[in-house]
Amino acid sequence: MSSTHGAAPPPTTLHITLVHSAQGLLAYTTMAQPQRGAPCSAVESAALGMLNLARGSGLQVVYGYNPAFELLKDLSDPEGLGWQSTPEIRQRAVAVRGGQE
Repeated sequence: MSSTHGAAPPPTTLHITLVHSAQGLLAYTTMAQPQRGAPCSAVESAALGMLNLARGSGLQVVYGYNPAFELLKDLSDPEGLGWQSTPEIRQRAVAVRGGQE
């Protein structure tokens, strides 16, 4: 998960959302599925610790997708819902996403 030649740098922001839904207890995360033995950044390591606790508590972990984060992306994207959002909502959505445009 750490940066390799030509790969994207490791994330500085990851999002985890815990949900109790009709499908059961879920932990959604923007983190990619970890690979055994692959190095990881401090942010990824902390997220893995939290996700392992969630899994141990019976939550199903869904990697690479977070519905709350997707909403924030849509609210800050002029091609998504951003054109319907006020500038303040767009700015706050971008800030919650860690400043990622």
